[in-house]
Amino acid sequence: MTLELSEHDVHDLGIFTDGSFDAGTCSFALMFSPEPVRVLREVKRVLAPGGRAALCVWDEPARNACFTTMFSAPREVTPIPAPLPDAPGPFALAAPGALQRVLSEAGFRSIEVESAAAPFEFESLAEHFEMSCDMAAPVQRAVSAMSVADVDRFSARLAAALAPYRLAADRLRVPATPLCATGTV
Repeated sequence: MTLELSEHDVHDLGIFTDGSFDAGTCSFALMFSPEPVRVLREVKRVLAPGGRAALCVWDEPARNACFTTMFSAPREVTPIPAPLPDAPGPFALAAPGALQRVLSEAGFRSIEVESAAAPFEFESLAEHFEMSCDMAAPVQRAVSAMSVADVDRFSARLAAALAPYRLAADRLRVPATPLCATGTV
């Protein structure tokens, strides 16, 4: 068996012929597409009959403190625009039934969606802060524009928001919950 990885625009997989693959995956990307049904139709097109797609997106914000804390804390220090309600983003497909709906509209059958808690563990608040800046462009932009005093205020607010998730010493276990879905052609 050979595994080949290549990068392509998920909205147009025209490089691949219909029915080229037995399986396809999309991990934590679909929610950032302005046209998730179009993406899934392309995935379905390149899958062979009986082929299976598996994907993950983030569940509702209340189940993902790992991410909500990284956005709420800097908003208390500096303006970070809130995403528009229907805009692509980390929680765009988190509403109950949303992921099932886009898979169904794309033509998948035997759809299963499951919420699966997968908490993130950090050695320290500093590690969480670094991850927040590395993973989220809006947070990274906000922090890079902050004064040293504002970064300190942001860090303090982030520490307060994460206080319920502290373990021994400075370690953290913060809720992160993906929605995992499968569908067949």
